[in-house]
Amino acid sequence: MLELSQAIASTAQCLLQRFYWRASMCRHCPFKVAMACVYLSAKVGEDQRAFTDLLNVFHHICQTRRRRAGELVSVEALPVHGPRYTRWAEAITVKERWLLKETGFLLYALLDSHPHKYVLHMVHALSSDDALDGGQKQGRMKVDAGNARVSAVSLRLAQRAWACLNDLQRTDLCVRVPANEIAAGAVEFSAVEQGVALPNAWEQVFGITERGGVDATVAATRQLYKEAQAFAAAEAGESSFSSSSSSSSLPRFHWLSPWPGKLRELSCGDTDGGHLIDSNDEAAQ
Repeated sequence: MLELSQAIASTAQCLLQRFYWRASMCRHCPFKVAMACVYLSAKVGEDQRAFTDLLNVFHHICQTRRRRAGELVSVEALPVHGPRYTRWAEAITVKERWLLKETGFLLYALLDSHPHKYVLHMVHALSSDDALDGGQKQGRMKVDAGNARVSAVSLRLAQRAWACLNDLQRTDLCVRVPANEIAAGAVEFSAVEQGVALPNAWEQVFGITERGGVDATVAATRQLYKEAQAFAAAEAGESSFSSSSSSSSLPRFHWLSPWPGKLRELSCGDTDGGHLIDSNDEAAQ
């Protein structure tokens, strides 16, 4: 809704994961930290959004999810300078200071540490010698990407690996594994899923000498999709699902509650921002 670029979205996700490696969710409300991450990432990426637009988007997200949960709430725009607007604006300012403190003000380095920028290079390098389609020329198609000729197999592989990276931003891999190894893991997972054979030790061409990070990325991706499928099956009231189903038909991820019940009870520990939904501004919303 804010129409931010993929780089800024990835920076915000990475910033959130890095912050909670050092801070506690019981002290810092994830919803407010998420607002501050988006706000700060947009500033670092020199594509800043108006404060009112940011608050209105998160207000809409919060109200929509509460309505889906059965609460009778309005989804109208957030009144400017109203009780919630003021409290959330103050909370973002405080959380922004916490983010800068916990990350040591090293934010610009995050813009160059995203795995997305490695994926297209890896797939293009692998397809340059027809390594992905067995040297066959059939099925080749021309795409407008620097006048490069990319096979349909390579194009599907790149798209799937890119989607995997977007989903992996829900994990803390960006903190534990270098970006190039995350990208290699996404490419390998996508290749196995689509039945594409990769050359032996192909990751070494891109400077990856140990497979620890690649294997960790593949394992995390499988676990992520497995949990998503189990969650969807539980919502549908199914006790089990076929293990032979293709991972390409996995259900979309479901948004979690902005402040789960158990953690919401502990939100009183959010010493510098208060509750996500303040009791004294409920009537105003």
